[in-house]
Amino acid sequence: MKPDYRRHVTNSMPVKLNYTIFGDGQPVIILHGLLGSSGNWTPIAKKLAPAYQVITVDLRNHGDSEHNETMTYEAMADDVEHLIESLCLKETVMIGHSLGGKVAMTSALRVPGLFSALIVLDIAPIRYRHQFDVPIDAMGAIDVETITSRREADQKLAPAIPDAELRRFLLRNLAHDEKGFHWRVNLASIKANREFINGFPRSLAGRKYPGPALFLAGVRSEAINQGSHPAIHRYFPAATIASIENAGHWLHVDQPAVVLEKIRVFIAKTLSAPRVNS
Repeated sequence: MKPDYRRHVTNSMPVKLNYTIFGDGQPVIILHGLLGSSGNWTPIAKKLAPAYQVITVDLRNHGDSEHNETMTYEAMADDVEHLIESLCLKETVMIGHSLGGKVAMTSALRVPGLFSALIVLDIAPIRYRHQFDVPIDAMGAIDVETITSRREADQKLAPAIPDAELRRFLLRNLAHDEKGFHWRVNLASIKANREFINGFPRSLAGRKYPGPALFLAGVRSEAINQGSHPAIHRYFPAATIASIENAGHWLHVDQPAVVLEKIRVFIAKTLSAPRVNS
């Protein structure tokens, strides 16, 4: 039976998402983290593409996707589910990092039959303190319409963000066209929706995703720890939790080969296993 998408639509109608497709075969959707974009996952997507149809997506208010003042997980899940429907995808493997991981979990819990497996990187279905207040404020403080180069933007970010690697990550959001520089990410909406982004939807309480789920945690990150394991298993009773050594929150950047192998093995094992009834 075709999933009833309309019953999940929130007060904010789905927005059009930018996406890129690599390869052909079993569909695998990848959702990036906060202040990221689909391009962050291109290297891994290309390596998975010989075996799967990999779709990297810009979430709303990120990358080249449409902006919207609403940024709840329910609304972002609506966007993704609408994209899946429009592409006529079946038994999709969903991968999500950080913000994208919470969006992926939301969709899996709302429409479990839509997905054959779930992979979540360094996030749990719990409330967090916002870790991006400083970067968001620093980016918002720059009058990007007056800057003349990326180097100038980097210099303006440096006092608040001394970590050069983090600045490089943030500056991937800086776009340039005939009108000058501008942020692709919707900083105003992210700031206005911090409470939603920090938390996890109360509407999902009591729901479970019975299918296979893999949670990957960076050892140097505290996003997934022993205290968050009960919440993971409460929502995802079949979940496996694995740690990635020498990796922080951006574990797919710190240890790309290890993360890629974990994903490959898990998907292959999932596709060869009997289907779990949902």
